[in-house]
Amino acid sequence: DHGELCLYYQPQIDLYNKSVLGAEALLRWNHPQKGLLSAAQVIPLAEETGLIDPIGRQVLHMACMQARLWNTPGSGQLFTVSVNVSAQQFLQADFTNQIENELALTGVSPAALKLEITESLLLPESNHIRRMLDHLKALGMQLAVDDFGTGYASLGYLRHFPLDWLKVDRGFVQDIASSPNDAAIVCAMIDLAARTRGRRAWELFGAPPPYPCTTAYTISLGTPEAMAAAAAKAAHRPLLKIKLGGGGGDAARIAAVRAAAPSSELIVDANEAWTPDDLASNLDACAKAGVTLVEQPLPAGRDAALAHITRPIAVCADESIHDRASLAALRDRYDAVNIKLDKTGGLTEAMAMADAAQALGFEVMVGCMVATSLAMAPAMLVAQRARYVDLDGPLLLAKDREDGLRYDGSTVYPPDARLWG
Repeated sequence: DHGELCLYYQPQIDLYNKSVLGAEALLRWNHPQKGLLSAAQVIPLAEETGLIDPIGRQVLHMACMQARLWNTPGSGQLFTVSVNVSAQQFLQADFTNQIENELALTGVSPAALKLEITESLLLPESNHIRRMLDHLKALGMQLAVDDFGTGYASLGYLRHFPLDWLKVDRGFVQDIASSPNDAAIVCAMIDLAARTRGRRAWELFGAPPPYPCTTAYTISLGTPEAMAAAAAKAAHRPLLKIKLGGGGGDAARIAAVRAAAPSSELIVDANEAWTPDDLASNLDACAKAGVTLVEQPLPAGRDAALAHITRPIAVCADESIHDRASLAALRDRYDAVNIKLDKTGGLTEAMAMADAAQALGFEVMVGCMVATSLAMAPAMLVAQRARYVDLDGPLLLAKDREDGLRYDGSTVYPPDARLWG
C-alpha cells in the first residue's frame, strides 16, 4: 500500500425533497504511470490477483471513517455512506465479522452505512445469503442492490431478502426523457419498491395521501354538429376538454360545444393547429365562450408570437415543454404547463417539475395519452398539485384493466394498492 487508493464521494440526491441523502464511496487508484483509474478498472484486476480482500477491507475502513466524520454528534440529519461490495468479498466466511469489527473500531453508527451488493447474489436457493443479509440488517445497516436489471434476479423473489434500496441500472434511465418505455419501467420500479417495503408510493416520496380529483372529459375533433352532440351527452360533467384542428373552423366548434354544455368548464386543446394570423381571433372566440385554458395553440418551436400578444385566457404549453430545464424559457409565452409522465421521463421528474413550475408562477395541468388505469395511476400523485387534471384515458376505452381506477362520473379516485403503488 503506497497510499495510491482513495475514495471519491458521489452525492445521492432526493429529487423530490431537493436534499442530499448521502454519498456513494467510489474507489479510485492513483496509478503512478496510468493516472486515475476507476473501480471498473481496479476491481476485476483485484479479484484476479486475490487482492480483493485487503482492498475491500481498506475501502470499508475509509468509508466508515468518513461516515463517522459526517455524522458527528449534533450534526443533525443522518448522512449515509454507500459502499459497494463485490460478490467475492461478500462470500468470504468472515464478512459479517469484518463489518462488526469495523463498526466497533470506527465507532460509526450502523445506520450511517449502506452496503450495495450485486444482483447475482440474489438466488432463490441462497439461504446462506439470506441469513447474512438478515444479520447485517439486524445490526441496523441499510442494504441495496446495485445495477438492478442487468442480472438474473427475479422480481418475484426479491421479497425473500431484507432489502431497502434497488438501484436501477443506468441502461433503464439514460433515455428516460425520450423513451416512454423507460419511464414505464421506472414507474414499475416505484411500484415494486412500495410493495416490497409494505408502503404506498406517496409515502416513499414523503407526500401526503392523494385525494380524488375532477378529471376533464374529452370531446373529440369533428364537425361542429358532431361535437355539439357529444358535448350534450357529456353536459353533466364539470370539465370538458375540446379537441380542435385549425383550418378556420375552430370558432364554430367552440361555440357549438358551449351551447350544448352551458354549465361545464371548458378547456381547449388546439394541438399546434393555429397560426400567428388566426391566433388572436381564436383566443377571442375562446374567451367569449368562457374557455378557461388553451393548450399549445402554436407549433412547438414556432410559438414566439405568444409573447407579443395580450392573452385573454390562460395558454398552456404541451409539446413545448418536456422537463424542468425548459420551463424558464417559456415564462413570457405561457401561463400553464401540461405535465405528462411519458414526456418528463417518469414520476420523480414529473413531481419535481410540478413544484418548479409553480415556483415560477405557472399553473399546472397533468395530462395523459389514451391508456389503461395503470398508466394513469402514477399521475394521480402529480394531480395533487394540478389546477387542471386530464386523466380520462380509461373512460375512452372499450374496456379497462381489472382493479382499475375508480371513476364516479368525472371524479377519479387514487389507485388501489392492487393496481399500483
